[in-house]
Amino acid sequence: MPVDFALYRVLPHLVEIRPYVPGEDMTGITVQPTDADAGSPKDGDVIARDSIDYTKMWVITAEVFRNNYELA
Repeated sequence: MPVDFALYRVLPHLVEIRPYVPGEDMTGITVQPTDADAGSPKDGDVIARDSIDYTKMWVITAEVFRNNYELA
């Protein structure tokens, strides 16, 4: 089941972000080791992608997302 990306602003940049879907295939999506050690990806985390190269994707934890991003 595909999930749509939406544009979010992380000042002063725009980043394409979508929700993480628990159980989804994480092939090709980077998770920082410290975040993985803390249980990410998990419900509430989001997936960001490079707006030029869609193959570059990474997890942003729910806490970092809430504190630093707003819908553009």
